[in-house]
Amino acid sequence: MTPLEEFLGKHGGTPFRHSRLLVPGLRSGRWVLEDHPRAGTASLPCRHFREVYQLRYRRLDEPDPGLGPYLRAARADALALCEEAARTPGEPVEVWSFFMAPYLHLDVFVAGRSQRVLGCVRGVDSQHEEEAEADEEVRRTLALP
Repeated sequence: MTPLEEFLGKHGGTPFRHSRLLVPGLRSGRWVLEDHPRAGTASLPCRHFREVYQLRYRRLDEPDPGLGPYLRAARADALALCEEAARTPGEPVEVWSFFMAPYLHLDVFVAGRSQRVLGCVRGVDSQHEEEAEADEEVRRTLALP
């Protein structure tokens, strides 16, 4: 079984943030698996990812009229991940990374023991953030206003 088949077998029927975008895209080949957990590698606990994403998006807590739709959406993804990660702070996390050309990413965070999906965070290659925000197809794909 390939890692992609493993992911789809475990999580393809599970509703999670952005699953309606990712799962059909994986099945059609539009989204591709970029990285996945490997047996025998150490996993960081939920608390680590919660701390990282809280720090990363803390600056977005303050209202900023110049804040683009991509960053507002990414902040919502991060907050949802932080809430779920807080439920099981010591549980190891598996991260599955997916890519859709030319510059979109989705990272799915899975609790290592329970296999519960903790969250899914959208990303745009930082070199293409402005281009992505202006791209109408990207805005539709990511359901941005």
